[in-house]
Amino acid sequence: RLSDKQKELQSKLEQMKKTMQENNRLKEKYYEQSEQIMEKQRELEKMMENLMSEEMKKTLEEIEKLLQDADKKQVQEQLENLKMQNEDLEKQLDQNLELMKRLELESRVETAKESAKKLSDEQRKLSDETMDAKGKDNEQQKAKQQELSNKFQQLKQDLKNIEQDYKKLEPSSNFKLNEQLQQNIEQQQQGAQNQMNKGNNKQASKQQKQAADGLDSLATQIEQEQQRMEQEEMAEDSELIRKLLKNLVGISFNQEELINRVGETFIQDPRYQSIILDQNQIKDDFAQIEDSLRSIAKRQFNVASAINQNLGDVNINIGKSLNTLLAYNQSFYGNSKNNAAPKWMQYSMTSINNLALLLAESLDKMQDQQRQSKSSQCKNSSKMRSKSQCNNPGKNPSPKSMRKMQEELNKQLEALKKQLEKDGKPMGRKQIGQKNGMSEQLAKMAAQQEMIRRMMQEYGQRMKESDAGNTKIAKEIEQLQRQMEQTEQDIVNRTITQQTIQRQQQILTRLLEHEKAEMQREKDNRRQSNEAQELYEPSPKELDQYEQLKKSNVDVFRRSVPSMTDYYKRKVADYFYRF
Repeated sequence: RLSDKQKELQSKLEQMKKTMQENNRLKEKYYEQSEQIMEKQRELEKMMENLMSEEMKKTLEEIEKLLQDADKKQVQEQLENLKMQNEDLEKQLDQNLELMKRLELESRVETAKESAKKLSDEQRKLSDETMDAKGKDNEQQKAKQQELSNKFQQLKQDLKNIEQDYKKLEPSSNFKLNEQLQQNIEQQQQGAQNQMNKGNNKQASKQQKQAADGLDSLATQIEQEQQRMEQEEMAEDSELIRKLLKNLVGISFNQEELINRVGETFIQDPRYQSIILDQNQIKDDFAQIEDSLRSIAKRQFNVASAINQNLGDVNINIGKSLNTLLAYNQSFYGNSKNNAAPKWMQYSMTSINNLALLLAESLDKMQDQQRQSKSSQCKNSSKMRSKSQCNNPGKNPSPKSMRKMQEELNKQLEALKKQLEKDGKPMGRKQIGQKNGMSEQLAKMAAQQEMIRRMMQEYGQRMKESDAGNTKIAKEIEQLQRQMEQTEQDIVNRTITQQTIQRQQQILTRLLEHEKAEMQREKDNRRQSNEAQELYEPSPKELDQYEQLKKSNVDVFRRSVPSMTDYYKRKVADYFYRF
């Protein structure tokens, strides 16, 4: 039965390899992939090659040899080892399958973005041709417009499928685009087709240009959504890694303490049974965080392989340590100590420490990436963000920071409206967005308003959870979010009117009111804190006693540091330095 399971897993592994290689071959032939995605593909291929470990192959060879020698006891031991390795292999196969799906989706998103850019270029070129088309040429332009409309419908369906497939991932991801923008592009393409049927090529050309601008905005939006999703997932993973690090360090200390106890305890000692129970508890504790570790490995390509390797080692060595503890029964080994179990415990502790170091290094890299990303965002939108927010990217959104960002956005919208009025162009979707570069400017404005709205949503959630929250404030925040969303639609629809500007002023006024209310709450909290505080000035004798106690505690800590190699000493020193 176990051999059948082994064959099934090997077959599944080979099938996954073939599927991945075929997909990569087709992508290289028909699509130009980014270096980032190609690097992930290479990493995944390497993981698939190393999935069938040398230890598992060696175990299979030993089982075949033992079967020939008819050594039933050793065969049983090796079969137990193979069973644990099979379980680990099955988990790794499932995990690598998720990584394949995630990589495939990233590739599809990139392809969709490039398709939107290409469609925009084709639509813009057709707009120029339509303006000069006559007679038979006009019929050709109609056919070309229909072809572009069909291509956009396919792109819409692809984006919808991508959104649905992201939700099916484990863990799932939320890829969401502005549907209003896609509807506008569709309407503009259809409007251009109708105008061409009427022979109004000038109007058709204008609508084709608007469709091209919309496709540019869509490409920008796809890229921004992918970046937002990556940053959100990275923040979630960072928080999870911090919790896992704490648990791993605790398990490692418990395992080390148990190693020392085994070396000091005779098997006939009643405390030996408690060692078995405690080792089993370590096994259970590690099992509770194993799923979370595998969840990290499903999203972080750079650590997936190393996490898998160490997870397998921990499970196998904890299992062997338990089997060895149970094998030394009191009747036969009563006057002895168990010298075999500590070896497997030491192996498991080493793998646990490796996992902790791996996660700590991964967390450092994530934090560096987040800082670089925030710095890049601040540079790219320096007109929008205040210095305080750029210097404190991880800080919770405050009414003050949102008010400053909204103030800058309002100035940009008013400047755009005045510029268009100065050029003698009325406000409306036919006029806005025709100038070169204006489409990109509008897309950025819509993204900025969406960012402020999401910050307001997060602020509202925080207020709801705190004692300061009440029904009135909650309703005001919801109304603010609706107004911001309406502005986003105005920008996307290219209908920035005086009503839009007035609404923006109302939003700014409400944000200013929330800012003042926040300042008042902080002032009240400080007053309450000061009233409740009683300052105590210690005497010189008490200070001296405190310094002596602190010095003795430090000395105890230094004497009690466990024996470690220089590598681990440096890591521990670095850890305490940072914290």
